[in-house]
Amino acid sequence: MKRTAKRKRRSGWITLSHLRSIESDKIVRDRAIRRVPIIEPEAYVQPLAHIYRRLLSEKHKTDDVNVTTVADALRAWAHAHRFRFTDDQIIPRAARTAVERPRLLSADGVAKAFHLSYEERQRIGVRTIGAFDVSREERAQIQRDDYNQRRREQYARERDKRGGMTREEYRAQSKSQQEPWKAEGISRRTWYRRQSAVAQVIGSIKKERKSYACKRQPVPHRPEPAAHPLRGRGLPMMVLPVMLGPTPAPSTLQMSS
Repeated sequence: MKRTAKRKRRSGWITLSHLRSIESDKIVRDRAIRRVPIIEPEAYVQPLAHIYRRLLSEKHKTDDVNVTTVADALRAWAHAHRFRFTDDQIIPRAARTAVERPRLLSADGVAKAFHLSYEERQRIGVRTIGAFDVSREERAQIQRDDYNQRRREQYARERDKRGGMTREEYRAQSKSQQEPWKAEGISRRTWYRRQSAVAQVIGSIKKERKSYACKRQPVPHRPEPAAHPLRGRGLPMMVLPVMLGPTPAPSTLQMSS
């Protein structure tokens, strides 16, 4: 078995932490545009501390990230979005927690901290952050239902282009809706069993006909009559007697013999 080389990740690859930082900024900007009151601005700090710690680790390609670097990144983010914190130790404390426990929070954990609902998540277009009111399994089920609905609509459009019947028309013409066994006074199972027996008989007859047609002897080939020695040389048959001369009389043939 041929072993394929492992594909290398190219530089500048967008990671989960990068996408979460972008979507976190989208959530904050959207709420600022809609002027949604932010009751607890400190709720953004801890998830963002884990995100920025991972971004700095990926940027410098090392796991040795100090608390000061993470705190400076959080202060720059807070200044860009005009956040004011009453406690000055919120950012250093969140940076220290992110450095000591460098694991990213789950999608639902970040959504719970941001208080992000499923309606707001769908409206903004967030994909890497969950929702506090809809679980992961419920979101997956909703996604499958939406996908199946889109497929049904696509198949319906293609069926209309082909001129096929709709689902309602097909079900109206189906045997389960017509119930022909009631007209014959038998049960449904007996009717289907008889139909299966008839189908087997018809199939055996078709099979025998096909085998008989394969066993038939081919028509013998009839050889073509021998061609005249002068035929096919570009001379018509009516010219041949003239070239051969007149036929001698029988008496002449006897005297010469």
